[in-house]
Amino acid sequence: MEHRVEQDVLHVTIPRDVLSTGVRELFDQLHAVQKDPLVLQPSWRTLELDLTGAKMIDSMGLNFIVHLLKWSKGRNAKARILIHDKNLDRLLRFTRMNEHAEVVRA
Repeated sequence: MEHRVEQDVLHVTIPRDVLSTGVRELFDQLHAVQKDPLVLQPSWRTLELDLTGAKMIDSMGLNFIVHLLKWSKGRNAKARILIHDKNLDRLLRFTRMNEHAEVVRA
């Protein structure tokens, strides 16, 4: 997981599928991101989750994404999810994630 803060956006990139086999590692990485001094600043108002490198998300992966969205909402930040795969678009709409984050096909 990579992250950077640019202007008022926290960019978080997960360059692979979000599956149960790697979710524990993603949570560990997220905790490190949340402790980053730049991330602790109130300057970012949008969380942009880049999943353009993913083709699959399983139930544990969805749980991880829900956790991210709740965290951004708790900071009063908007959320945007970037995807490339049409199947992920269907999955995020089916699970109504698009009601909590803007889903953009990039």
